[in-house]
Amino acid sequence: MKTYPPLDNEDFFHFPLGLGGDGSVYTVRRKDNLVGKVFPRENDWMAEHEFDVASTLYSRGVSVPKPEGVYTLSLWGGLLHKPAFVMERIRAPRLDKLLRKWMDYSLRQELNKKLDRELDKARDLGFLLDDATAYNAFYSKEEDRIILFDFARWRRR
Repeated sequence: MKTYPPLDNEDFFHFPLGLGGDGSVYTVRRKDNLVGKVFPRENDWMAEHEFDVASTLYSRGVSVPKPEGVYTLSLWGGLLHKPAFVMERIRAPRLDKLLRKWMDYSLRQELNKKLDRELDKARDLGFLLDDATAYNAFYSKEEDRIILFDFARWRRR
């Protein structure tokens, strides 16, 4: 297995911020603006894959959390060491939750169009977007932007 630079054991909470089908996201304590996504043992390679996809998207102007790198994360008092894709923490609601709430039809359409524009940017870069839905996007009202996340299943054409 490839090795990655470690992050101090004290830097991470030991409880996930979010659980997904592909991995768990942990909040960083000291650097409150970062999160780390850890994958099941058989999918350790996905941390590097997600970092690579996110880095490409970010550098080409697609709205995604700023990728920081792949680091070794020590969990549960150092009993487990896992590679983690570390990225900017987005403090905004998930888009699917907003769309389920009652809202004006024109606002719903506007948010869906914003999502489609971001997804189209990724497609134009040659990505095949598996699992790209409102469930894997945030909406920042303050910035009026959609932020895509969860690229574990995305592939290049």
